[in-house]
Amino acid sequence: MARPQKTATLTEDQIIQMAAVGCTDSEIAALASIDERTLQRSFATLLKTGRADLRTNLRTAQVRKALGHHQQRITDSGAVEVDLATTDNTMLIWLGKQYLGQRDKSDLDVDVTKLSDDQLSAITKTKGSSGA
Repeated sequence: MARPQKTATLTEDQIIQMAAVGCTDSEIAALASIDERTLQRSFATLLKTGRADLRTNLRTAQVRKALGHHQQRITDSGAVEVDLATTDNTMLIWLGKQYLGQRDKSDLDVDVTKLSDDQLSAITKTKGSSGA
């Protein structure tokens, strides 16, 4: 006899909303009263949609903040959109790194075979004196 299938106690919209605010699969599964693997198998599209919404909202907040858009409004669902004038720049940077793959540094690709002995020596001395 097949095992009875366990159904989620959350609606599809609730799963999308939870993914859109950054909840982990294990957090959503616990609130839905289902196994995490069941959530991932049965609701993968909803999770993907919610996480795409999260990335879009973060990117939008970063752009609006960078361009100086400062407004507050109530959405159709009754939620209050944050006044970007009071958002935390450090948090926007951290969230960008976590969810958007943004980084502080970029890798520099240098062909050391084309450097002179003096240039190589200068690089070695600089790196050695920085304590690295």
